[in-house]
Formats: sequence, C-alpha cells, structure tokens
Amino acid sequence: MANVKDVSRLAGVSVGSVSRVFSGHPTVSEDTRARVLAAASELGYRYPIAPRAGGGRGSAGIRRIGLITLGMDKSLTRLPVIASLLQGAHRRAEQHNQTIVVCDVPNPADVPKIILNRQVDALVIKAALQGTAEQWHTPVVEALENLPHVWLTGRPAGCTGDVCGSDDFAVGRIAAEHLVLQGHRALAFLNPKADHVVFKQREASFCWHAQQLGAETISVKKNAKTPLTFPVNPVHKLEEVDALLGQLLKNARQTSAIFTPADSIAVLVYRALAQRGIVVGQDISVISCNYEEMLWSGLYPSLTTIDVHSEQIGAHAIDHLVRRAANPDTEGEVTVALTPSLIEGESVATL
Repeated sequence: MANVKDVSRLAGVSVGSVSRVFSGHPTVSEDTRARVLAAASELGYRYPIAPRAGGGRGSAGIRRIGLITLGMDKSLTRLPVIASLLQGAHRRAEQHNQTIVVCDVPNPADVPKIILNRQVDALVIKAALQGTAEQWHTPVVEALENLPHVWLTGRPAGCTGDVCGSDDFAVGRIAAEHLVLQGHRALAFLNPKADHVVFKQREASFCWHAQQLGAETISVKKNAKTPLTFPVNPVHKLEEVDALLGQLLKNARQTSAIFTPADSIAVLVYRALAQRGIVVGQDISVISCNYEEMLWSGLYPSLTTIDVHSEQIGAHAIDHLVRRAANPDTEGEVTVALTPSLIEGESVATL
C-alpha cells in the first residue's frame, strides 16, 4: 500500500509538502498541489483523515453534517431541483437538532475545508453525475467516502455509498405510459448529456416501457467529443438542443412526442421548436421531469412533467444518515428511491 513517502517521491517534492497539500496550507503553490494530487491518485494513496471524536462510522452522535455540492458549477447548483434537494436536507437536519455546514467543491480534486478541519460527523453529497470513474477516483473523494455519507439522486461513476433519490425506473415508466395512453406511438428521448448517470436510467426505462406498450422509440443524444472538465455546467446553450432536434426531425419525421429528462432541458426544447415554427401541444408533444415550476411557469402551453419530490429526497437523506448511525452493523450499499408522480400540463396532446 502506498504511503506519503511514495507520493513525495513520485511528485518530486518533500514529505512536508505532501502534508501541506492535504492540510490545505495556504503557502502551497498550484503546481505543487497538482503534482501531489496526481501522484496520490496514480498510487491510490488515501490520505488518513480521522473522524471527529464521537463522529466516526457507526456513531449514533451525528450532530454536524456537511452538505457538499461536488464537481458542479454554481449555475448548476442554483437549478430549482438542486436547491430544493439542499433545502429539504437543511430543514430535516434542523428537526433533528443537527447543524448543517454547506460546502461547495467545484473540483473533486480539491480538499474541502470541512474535512481538513474535521468539522463534520457525516456528509450529504450532491455531485455532478457525469464523468468517468477515473476522473472521480481521487484521494479527496476517497476521503469523503471514509465518513458516513449519502449521495443525493445518484453516485458518480466508480463511487461508493448509499443513495437517496427518485425511482428513475418509475420515471421512465410514467412518461411512456402517459404518452401511449394519449395515443402516441412514435416517441423520442432527447438528451444533451449522454453520460449523465440519472438521465441514462430514465432513458433506458422509458424506451423499454414504451416498446412493451407497442410504441417505437428513438434516442437522440449528444456524445461528448472531448473529455469532461470540472466544474460541470447545466445545459444552457440553445444551439445544443436545436442540433439534437434537427437530427430528430430529419431522421424521424413522424415522431409525435418527446421526453426530456429534465425541465431545464424542456425549456430549451420549447424555444428550439418555436424557432422552427413547431407548436408544442399541437404539432408535437413534450413531457419532462423534475417539476421545476420556476423554470417553465411562463411557458405556453403548460409543461407536463414528473415530480421527483426533490425536497423530500433531501429530507430522507438526513433520516437515512440517522438510521445508519443507529444501526452501525448494517452492511452493503442501500438505495432509498422515492416514488415520482405525474403533473399534467397541456404540452401533451391526445391523438
């Protein structure tokens, strides 16, 4: 097993410099920091961060919880669905008389101060759900996973631990059943983030259920040509969605309905369709997910979407941490999946 001397040797720095990198010392240069973290990652070195007294795995005394957004640009953390997740966790922690320490970590290779200073007993983590296992396999992520933790909505590739999120299999089923019930038989799944963990689950379920119900499906998604870099941004360019829409209309002109995996994408779909003179709810139907009413409240016709109950997900994540602490002998990874529900608007026509 690699140790601090191995890291210092590979990075070409002193043992003291390695310690200063992982302790967050302000005098460490960016070059030194990058070399040390790269060496640690290559060697699989895990920096020994001890838990607070009384706050280790299996302790029932969880009093301070770190609420971390990881690998995400601030514009992504401000989406209503994510803000609601964090709000739910915050409110439930208050009910348990726990203190929440919020920490934004745009790069998974950066050491959060709340970990360095041993300020928390457990973690609730909302991470960007894109990228490869290699990109997420960092000493910092391993250090986070050494504490009791729950991932919100999903785990990044290669990460470990319990998850509290929506039942994304049910999300795909609800979308497919609703469209088929309204008479649609030529369906499309449109996704500008092809490597997104949750979006892929929703796509797989949607296509499978639609086909079981006798409908035809096509998936139109953007395949990244360049490696993902952190922090991850939301889909905000109309051109990205319009290009996918162009592919869909060219290859499947008879498509009568589109399912998008998030309301933030559906808003761009509305705009792209309008630019092409295509009327939502008449010429083509649209159904989405997440129930981010703040994003689409001004759209016409109103959006049919699936409520994943994001605030409840955040609350259940805190409850789950408490249960885990009270039952330290529980083994294996656990997924807590909340049942979503359909919110009918006027964007799905009846054929």
